[in-house]
Amino acid sequence: PTLFEWLQSPIVYQQTDFIERIRPLANQYFSEKKMLYHYLNTARTQMNKYLSGDKVKPKKYFYALRPILACRWIEKYHSVPPILFDDLVKELLPSQMQEHVSRLLDIKINGPESMEIDPIIPIQYYIIKNIKELDVYVQSDSEEKKDWKALNQFFLEELGHD
Repeated sequence: PTLFEWLQSPIVYQQTDFIERIRPLANQYFSEKKMLYHYLNTARTQMNKYLSGDKVKPKKYFYALRPILACRWIEKYHSVPPILFDDLVKELLPSQMQEHVSRLLDIKINGPESMEIDPIIPIQYYIIKNIKELDVYVQSDSEEKKDWKALNQFFLEELGHD
């Protein structure tokens, strides 16, 4: 997932032809199932570690919501999800949840980094519900095996080892 996120990022520190050469090749190796597992496990870890107590840090909700929305993007579009949280929210989050997330964002922006709040039940429920649904989906998602020769050759050539 890191390579795909890097290729999708709007932030570019140095532009070289490497990016343009690897982008079409990378798309051939996109694995829905692996990316779904990555994002789903990230959301589950955030929920279990940081969002299950009597008090929670607002930013931790975003660390669970973004991977859930990324999974929903993959499920809907069968492609690499956008990096920007706002793009995922506008496209995939129900309007009622968008209101809760907007209020949460205000709390996060206007409060100190260390601030803890009472759990926001609708967001908690949304996260838990989606983790359960995505667990079922990822189990049913089948995938064909990839041939890694072209990608291996690309990197060997990049390193000067033909």
